[in-house]
Amino acid sequence: MNSREEIDRIVFYSKEDGGATSHNLIKAEKLLSNFDSEQIFTFNDLFEFYNIKLHFDNDLFLTKWNKSDKERYNQIIEKTWATLKDRLIKISDQNIEKILNDLGYNYKKKLLGVNQ
Repeated sequence: MNSREEIDRIVFYSKEDGGATSHNLIKAEKLLSNFDSEQIFTFNDLFEFYNIKLHFDNDLFLTKWNKSDKERYNQIIEKTWATLKDRLIKISDQNIEKILNDLGYNYKKKLLGVNQ
């Protein structure tokens, strides 16, 4: 994933936020269709996949996705979720400041519980 503008990142707001959900799922489809498992992911990239996971965990999918699409996309999400968990475990006093400084505002805000 190239360094993307923060505004283009996928964010999960709530299951009830229909307008944002469909917009984010359209972006998710493009991201998942172009997935490259060999790519080196930043925390911002991994949190973006985590936000897709939150959509899926709440049974939010595009209606045009068939069962095969959903299975393929879920496999990608599970891989990136495992990568994120592994990277989170490796956070230490030596690297936490850099990680937080590199996070996009939307993700930092969610992690730190900062209100809008």
